Amino acid sequence: MTTTELLSATELSAAIRAGEVSSVDAVTTQLRRIERVNPHIHAVVALSQTALTGGHLLFNEIAGQRFRPGPITGQQRHQVHEFR
Repeated sequence: MTTTELLSATELSAAIRAGEVSSVDAVTTQLRRIERVNPHIHAVVALSQTALTGGHLLFNEIAGQRFRPGPITGQQRHQVHEFR
C-alpha cells in the first residue's frame, strides 16, 4: 500500500495542487487499489476506461498552467465539466 492510498480525497487534491503527487500517479494508484480490493468487497460496479486519460489531461493542464477550475486544481468551478 502506498501513502497516497491512505489520503482522503481532500488531502489527495491538496497534494496534487502542491505538486507532491501528479494526477497521473493518483489515478494509477487508485485504479490499482480498486483492482486489488474490489474482488473482496464488490464496491465498484463499472470502471471508467477513460479515468487514466483524464489523469493525463489534468497533469498536462496543470503543467501548462491552463487547467480547468475544479476541486482537484484548487480553483473555483463555475461550470460543470465531465470526462468521457
